[in-house]
Amino acid sequence: MEIVDLFYRCGICDFDMDLHCAKYLPPEVIDVSETHCHKLILVKTQIHFDCDAKCGKTAYGFPYECHECDVAFHLDCVWQPSEVKHPSEVNHSSHSLHPLKLIMGPLPDYFDGKCRR
Repeated sequence: MEIVDLFYRCGICDFDMDLHCAKYLPPEVIDVSETHCHKLILVKTQIHFDCDAKCGKTAYGFPYECHECDVAFHLDCVWQPSEVKHPSEVNHSSHSLHPLKLIMGPLPDYFDGKCRR
């Protein structure tokens, strides 16, 4: 029997956890990530979500979410920064007057003290 065929189950809750996740629990909070510019929080209950990384797949599981941008990522996609897609518009607490649009190109030469760059 291969290790990938083993998992833990709670029959009462209909909850499953594979051996890898049981042994290597993901962090509950990711403060600094190459995947996304805000703090990511691990959702502790299984939910249906669309992954906002390049994979874009619909899933049922435990994603990481950014509450500021209303995006969610598969656990695996969080660690693959080159695979991330970004929403074309976000509502952000730093600029609540109207949505911010995603712009492709070099970043303007300034520092506002709010972002990590």
